[in-house]
Amino acid sequence: MFGSAVPSTAGPRRPQYATRGSRPRSTARGGYRTQERRSWAPPPPPGLTLRQTIEKREREAGLRCWDVSCGLAPDDDRPLREIPEGQKRQVRIRQGSAASTSNHDPEPKYVCEHTFHTPCLVSAQRVALNGAEEVIVEEGKSVEVSCPICRTIGVVPRDDWEDGVRGLESDLD
Repeated sequence: MFGSAVPSTAGPRRPQYATRGSRPRSTARGGYRTQERRSWAPPPPPGLTLRQTIEKREREAGLRCWDVSCGLAPDDDRPLREIPEGQKRQVRIRQGSAASTSNHDPEPKYVCEHTFHTPCLVSAQRVALNGAEEVIVEEGKSVEVSCPICRTIGVVPRDDWEDGVRGLESDLD
């Protein structure tokens, strides 16, 4: 019974495509693929997302700065927040003393395009310093800061820094 002596009638196996043409079945009919299928992902949006558009307009109006934790920007809890005109002012980080005091260019040179409310910049710098004191440069006229977005190092005027400190203290009261 087991291992019977009945001969196999199938004979030698020939490749399946030998009688149907020169192409293998898998590619002739669009059958099996040899490459891994990539997972489907939706196409990118044709422009800015709704959130990016809103944040861009808020930046243009002075309501939001580039700091990811901007304390003055509207949020879900308070979308119609009143911001005094003095706090809407934003500053840019300029290059250090050696580059900014050259006699060739009266315009200050900035380290990046990002602008910040002074309280937001002070808060971000204090987080970056991890509790250490700020670095005062240029004979006490400027404070060394790093951009919270691109991490380039530059300076802001000491008056702007003090405005930011006062703004933070008034938010705590």
